[in-house]
Amino acid sequence: MNLRPTPQNMVRYPDEPPSTLSFRWEERGGPPIAKPRHKGFGSVVLEQVIADYCNDHPKIDFDRGGLKYTVTCNLSEVVPPFDDG
Repeated sequence: MNLRPTPQNMVRYPDEPPSTLSFRWEERGGPPIAKPRHKGFGSVVLEQVIADYCNDHPKIDFDRGGLKYTVTCNLSEVVPPFDDG
């Protein structure tokens, strides 16, 4: 018998192309979490790099029940990756 919780992730998207992209990552069913004492590489990518591409500051919530990450981008303002070719 498996007594450990099974982590779950869900991705949802609309049927029609939107003008705004709202991305939400929510973890449930895993072990309890806590806010880290320092920011590592993953946090930098999730906060700073995505902010540069989306012109918005993502929100990271270290909820005890699971991590929640949300970012909203106006698709007309998304900065494309650098193209050196």
